[in-house]
Amino acid sequence: MKVDFYKFQCFSIGYPYDVCKRTLAEAKEAYRQMKFKGYRLSCSIHGCTRDDDSIFLTFTPWWEDEDGFGRTILTYLGEKYLK
Repeated sequence: MKVDFYKFQCFSIGYPYDVCKRTLAEAKEAYRQMKFKGYRLSCSIHGCTRDDDSIFLTFTPWWEDEDGFGRTILTYLGEKYLK
């Protein structure tokens, strides 16, 4: 199992939806652009697999006070499947 895409949630006026990107760099750039435009976003980017997109293999936190991303870490399932 590998990380196939990265996603984060955007909370729109009507309903929340997922924003998905192929690479972590693309996801970080999209997150920054949407944050700059004033969108309400989740506080992390998750690395997912196509087999089951509800399983998060990696976790990259957003630190609001620093306006930057933290270190990407493996989740418990990520440690199990990516090693």
